[in-house]
Amino acid sequence: MKRRTYATIIGISVIVVVVFAAIAAARFIFGGPEDDWICVRGQWIMHGRPVAPKPSIPCF
Repeated sequence: MKRRTYATIIGISVIVVVVFAAIAAARFIFGGPEDDWICVRGQWIMHGRPVAPKPSIPCF
């Protein structure tokens, strides 16, 4: 009986870890660009470390 309980606990733990890993992977894959320029109150603000230079177009 104890062996079956341990196996169930381990099985559920593995499923929980896999679900959390899938959520984390989806966040990074579908989360969008982290290093970009963002328009805030009429000014371009650096978010992260963008490779592209600051945009020359006006920010509204």
